[in-house]
Amino acid sequence: MTEEPSLTAHFHRLEAELVSREVWRSREALKARIDPDFVEFASRGRVFDRSALVEGLVGEVPPPWGMEDFTVRALAPEVALVTYRSVIEGLAGEPPDIALRSSIWRREDGSWRITFHQWTPTG
Repeated sequence: MTEEPSLTAHFHRLEAELVSREVWRSREALKARIDPDFVEFASRGRVFDRSALVEGLVGEVPPPWGMEDFTVRALAPEVALVTYRSVIEGLAGEPPDIALRSSIWRREDGSWRITFHQWTPTG
């Protein structure tokens, strides 16, 4: 199934919001975007659920962030798989952190929430 341009733009916006300063300032804003059954497989084998992720992000300042090779695949009418390469600027002349990322989003009651995320560093 191919992606629709409007669907791609919509999920690009949702992914960008998840790493925005405005959303990280608010526990409620984070919880509104993250499914209660959320699971993340992070680097070095760490696993986060919704509450651990929210507690780890709320009040933090996200680093400068970019997304490349962004794709969306509809897995079911209410489920989408998003994949992309993240580029996080390095501090003080350090090289950027680059990772391959995948997210599964589920729509319930008209709202999309992230339910799964995995990231794998490439360098």
